[in-house]
Amino acid sequence: MAVVADLASGHRAIAASNFTPRARLDTCDWVSNERLVCSLFVFGRKGIFGGERSRLVRLFAVDHDGANPLPLLDSPLRPPPKAGGVGPNGITSPGADLEHSLVSRLPGAPGSVLVSACRQAKPYSSVYRVDVRNGTATLAVGWQAGIQLWHADWQGRVRIGTGAYAFGSDVPWWNFEEPPREPTAVVRRGGPPTQGTEIQRLNTARLSSPIGPTETAGPRVLGFALDGRGVYYVARVNAAHRASVWLADAGTLEPVRELVADPDRDVVATAIGGERCGAVGFAHRTGISWLDPAVARSVATAASEIGVEVVHVPSMSANCRRLVLASTDRATELRYHLLDRDTGALRNLGGHRARGGGNARTVRRTDRFSTRDGLQLPIALTLPDSAEGARPVVVLLAYDGSWTADPAVLDDWPHVFASRGYVVAQPAYRGAQGYAPALHLAGLGQRGSKIQEDVTDAVAWLASQGLGDPQRVCFAGRGRGGHMAMVAALGYAPPDPARARRCVAVLAALEARHTKRGPHNALDSRVCSDFPCGDWMRWAAPDAMRLAAMRVSAAKPAKDTPLRSPVVGAAHPGFPVLVHFGGRGTVHERGSTRFRSDLKKISFFEHVAFAGGEAGTTFLADAEALFDEVLGT
Repeated sequence: MAVVADLASGHRAIAASNFTPRARLDTCDWVSNERLVCSLFVFGRKGIFGGERSRLVRLFAVDHDGANPLPLLDSPLRPPPKAGGVGPNGITSPGADLEHSLVSRLPGAPGSVLVSACRQAKPYSSVYRVDVRNGTATLAVGWQAGIQLWHADWQGRVRIGTGAYAFGSDVPWWNFEEPPREPTAVVRRGGPPTQGTEIQRLNTARLSSPIGPTETAGPRVLGFALDGRGVYYVARVNAAHRASVWLADAGTLEPVRELVADPDRDVVATAIGGERCGAVGFAHRTGISWLDPAVARSVATAASEIGVEVVHVPSMSANCRRLVLASTDRATELRYHLLDRDTGALRNLGGHRARGGGNARTVRRTDRFSTRDGLQLPIALTLPDSAEGARPVVVLLAYDGSWTADPAVLDDWPHVFASRGYVVAQPAYRGAQGYAPALHLAGLGQRGSKIQEDVTDAVAWLASQGLGDPQRVCFAGRGRGGHMAMVAALGYAPPDPARARRCVAVLAALEARHTKRGPHNALDSRVCSDFPCGDWMRWAAPDAMRLAAMRVSAAKPAKDTPLRSPVVGAAHPGFPVLVHFGGRGTVHERGSTRFRSDLKKISFFEHVAFAGGEAGTTFLADAEALFDEVLGT
């Protein structure tokens, strides 16, 4: 639920909460002193991907005390009358869920907001000016071919649209209306956001690079400079190996200067800023990169008083003088403080600790391990603070934090397990995103075997470093990470199989944290964030792909295709396998009809689990019990 607290009086009121089991509250933003706009996940009861995965994102306005809730735009949304030139069967893209998105508040008109929605031409979005008091909507920016995302400057002027003309094989070859698939953008010049504003089309190929056969990473706009002349985006400029943050010309999108880069991974950043100061910095995995030295000094002074690292400034007042600071020990605790830059006063707003983490301390660090074919791959380690001798290892595959773009989200899984005395390793592997396209593409043709080799090499490296016992290894993961955990477990060969202790724990659900779009997809639907949908289904869920061939891909792989995942049709591996997808999980000690059914759920997820919700909490308890029993700590 969303709770509004009066800092002067301490009075609290519930502004919004979950309405039904199929309607889950996500985030809320202030649009005036009295009114908020909140996003709501609304799940359909039926759908080709299963009921829990068929979702809409609705927006509604509500008073600060929970009064006068008002859905914005249609409820339910009317189907758009035009298909945008993508063929009679539509287009399989994350935009197919008809997502509403809050583009911007309007500083000069606190009673109105700009909302994008697919109302004119599926799957492309238009922008509407919506009155948050009575729901009246007027068209502000009409649809443009290929554009799914619209971006407004600090004055509420829609300046840039980004996306792709089409999504690969989903566009039939006979459709001559739609240009070939390529990254694209439009920039808008002129006065207020009306249809008459001049629009110029740009090809953003030099700001993009291919990730997979049906997906292209384009420039991801983070925000604007205060004067509107500069724009900040994440992009791979001129086919760079990794994405970084750039300052660019807002009128041409031409890059001017690289601002934030990481030698190992794509940068995933969130802009920090306010209406009267513009973007002042960027929060990312390794810290905050500041553009405004004065704000940086204020935050540094506050951080020294708090005593832990400030990793994000998720909100600030319009005049940029009052800031909400997110601080964390990067282990088990996340706290929020209110900083008044004029007086230097700090106020504790609360926080939380990792689920099940207890009081045991953990240490997190990164390193590199060598693969058998000579690659040096990154690995993240979470260790007990006072490890004694060799420890069993829990390997969390395809689960390296890349699913969250919010640096202030506390990733509690590694610390929960490490607090029980386990070494938690999160190695990169062939096929993973975020470590450069070459590593991702290297796994597309031989993903199963390479993942198994890479993980085996990572465990061998841990043993060589004295960090883990290769005879006692359990694998865990959620969503596609759970599938990867099963793949790795099936292929892992311990030094002495007769004495080995192994297990697998899988949460067969995608864990939704927020509706923010990911750095790779035009729209992040929470189901295509690790691998392109068509590629994933060819590999991990060929049966589902055949059933939905016209919706997902024209290709129909044979049952004996070499691209099939080792999990598809696999026999029971002979060690315990926990599968949790709804309610409490089931530990399969041997093969059965139920085990084969649960394997299919690992390949194709049943539902979305919300962070901090019952599904994740009960899974952690079940996984901890299984690990303690198998690993013998």
